[in-house]
Order: sequence, then C-alpha cells, then structure tokens
Amino acid sequence: MNDPERLESFDDLCVELEDSFVIFCGSAVSRYGPRDDQIFLPLVTDITERFFSKLAMLLRRDNYHARTIAGYANALVAGKYQSVRNTIKFERFLGQLEELLGSEAPVSSFLEALFSCEEGQFTHNHSAIASLLSTGRAVACLTTNFDNALEI
Repeated sequence: MNDPERLESFDDLCVELEDSFVIFCGSAVSRYGPRDDQIFLPLVTDITERFFSKLAMLLRRDNYHARTIAGYANALVAGKYQSVRNTIKFERFLGQLEELLGSEAPVSSFLEALFSCEEGQFTHNHSAIASLLSTGRAVACLTTNFDNALEI
C-alpha cells in the first residue's frame, strides 16, 4: 500500500483492522437490487413523498378542512415545504405518525408491509455482509435498516 491514508483493497482493510471488525451500515445497503439500476427498497425520501402524495390525493375532494390538509401535503411533496420533508428524520416522521394515530400498531404494520423481505430477496450488499460474518472476518453488523434482509 503506497499511501497510508488510503486503502486500495479488501486485504489492505483487513491488515489495517487486524482481520476482525464490526460493520456499520445505513439504509443504502438495501437500496439497489442485483443490477445497479434496479431499486430494491425505497429510501426515506421516496416513502414520505409517496405517503404525502397519496394523502393529498385522498383528501383533495373532501371538505374544506381536508382540502387544506391536502394542500399542505402537496407542498411537502413538491412545494415550499419540500425541504422540510427531505430533511426530517424517518424516526421522527414515524413518531409523529404514531402520535397522530394514537397507536403504534398502524405504523408497525406500515413498516412490516414496506420492508419485510422474503427468502432470496436481498442484494449483493447483503450477500457480502453475510459472507464476512459467516467467515468470521467481521464479528458483527450494526445497521439502521428497517428491513430484515440481513437476517435471512
């Protein structure tokens, strides 16, 4: 390795980490499918955009109060409040949704329906992490993911 600040191969990484390390990964580990252009699981901004788009569509023909909420939902999708939607943490969004609905059961069902993976439904990233864990090169994997693809 020429530059001590730059790792150029997996073997360099293993030498630097002394062959034992913990993997920390975010939701992007589940973003792409077997092909790089195939979206596997949506990112938070995709989910909130669809959520508020659907909410606006459902409320736009109701009473004045509902139409007003639909207007705000549309502004969160592509209007002056879009930056608020794009910067809110998903956990905060879920917490506010639970508070509004008065229960965590609908939100749990929402997450399960959205992120539950079945056998064989995982990406190359999941396969690589599983290989590193099963061979003992990595001792653990900590993730912010909501999906269960790393477990299956």
